[in-house]
This record gives sequence, C-alpha cells and structure tokens, in this order.
Amino acid sequence: AHQLSELISVGTRGNRQVMDWFIFRISQQSDLWGAHRDRPAIRAEGTFKEDGLPKYNTVWIPLTDATTRNSCLMVLPLSADSGYFGEGDSSPSIPVSALQHVRALPCEAGSVVSFSHRRRPQGSAKSASS
Repeated sequence: AHQLSELISVGTRGNRQVMDWFIFRISQQSDLWGAHRDRPAIRAEGTFKEDGLPKYNTVWIPLTDATTRNSCLMVLPLSADSGYFGEGDSSPSIPVSALQHVRALPCEAGSVVSFSHRRRPQGSAKSASS
C-alpha cells in the first residue's frame, strides 16, 4: 500500500490513497460489476483540480491475467462520455450510442491500471469456453 501511495501521488500530482479496497473473483456464475462511476454523488466542480485533472483515482490490479476470454476491465473513453464532467450521473447504463466506444483493458497479473473516478468502468463477461 505504501508503494502504491507514492505511485498515485507522483502520477496524479498529489492525490492520496483513500484505502477503499475491493477484491472479487469472476466465476461462470458471477454477477459482473456493471458500468458505474466510483464517486457519482459528489458535485463535479469539487472533484477536479483547476487544471482539469481529477482529484480522485481508481487503481485496479489484477491478481491473475485478465483477458477478454476470462473477464477483464472495460471502460468508456472520455471522448465518448458526455457525462464525465457533469453533476452526479449515477445512471448505471451507458447510452446505446456510446456502446461501440467501450474498450477492453486486458492486463497481466500484477499490472497497475489507474483512471479517474469519473471514468465508467465495468467488468466483461467470462467466455463460456474459459
């Protein structure tokens, strides 16, 4: 956790760890984490620095290889996310017009992925043949 704190601080110009940790296993029967924002209820102007960088970040570290076949993190790019800088926006669904822009982020075990609290992450379904 200490090393991650330093990485977050340097990579985000001063953000600190909140220490909210979630660990979960994806199985064939798992309910996936749907599209969401990690901090939807906070007013938008209080969550960004003057230069537009987010004050909060989510860090994801896969404990096993995360591929498109066994489930991986998916995100909606900022360019397709019309609600990124908006207020609240706790709607769990991604607009149909933006679905074509969702991108998979396959990662090797131990990789570190950090993204803004306003990004819309979600989990992908595990392939039936995995």
